[in-house]
Amino acid sequence: MGLFRFLGLGGGGGDRHLVVVTFEGPGRLRLNANRTSGKRAKQGAAAHEQTIGWIEFDPKGGRLDQGLGPAAGKLGSAEVIALLRDLPNDPACQSVLRGLASGRDHSSKVVSFEKWGHFGVGQGPSEPGA
Repeated sequence: MGLFRFLGLGGGGGDRHLVVVTFEGPGRLRLNANRTSGKRAKQGAAAHEQTIGWIEFDPKGGRLDQGLGPAAGKLGSAEVIALLRDLPNDPACQSVLRGLASGRDHSSKVVSFEKWGHFGVGQGPSEPGA
């Protein structure tokens, strides 16, 4: 749980749900959802080198805030905009948020956005099968 500690995400409840999208490799992203309160978790997420972006939700699922991280450059700007726009409606995001709503402090999923067709994360003509 070193990443959670680095991001400032300790135990205990909170009144915010933070979903952080991190780059895991070509075509793969991880959604890390955490119960938080205050600014520390957002600051940690924004500074983490693998963070593409993050969205902060209220416990009922309303979007409160969002931002980009250092790994946002691994996607095109249009892809990042679409990712943050569409993420709240994605089943994987809804699943990690349900995990938090059920009382968990942390919930995580590795997801492949290749199947969506509009997120060619880390793909390029030099990769096999591209």
